[in-house]
Amino acid sequence: MPLTYLLLCHPDELQTVIALIERWFENDVDVTLSAQGTSEKQGTGVLVLKFEQEAPGSWFNESLDEDEHIIDYIIHNENSEEE
Repeated sequence: MPLTYLLLCHPDELQTVIALIERWFENDVDVTLSAQGTSEKQGTGVLVLKFEQEAPGSWFNESLDEDEHIIDYIIHNENSEEE
């Protein structure tokens, strides 16, 4: 079940969030940080994180909800387009 997370953060905290994600998933080859940068209109920090085989546990969404660096996030289930 491939899932893609689009994470939004303050642009000056982009490297902090990248380091956090890398630490959380340092031994997980199933997770890829596939893109990073800033949005064109508002300059918001953007990270695209792909989970190829397994969805992250509920701890991940809870961590994103609680983390002060994360403004918001979107979860895209690639299989939902096929249904």
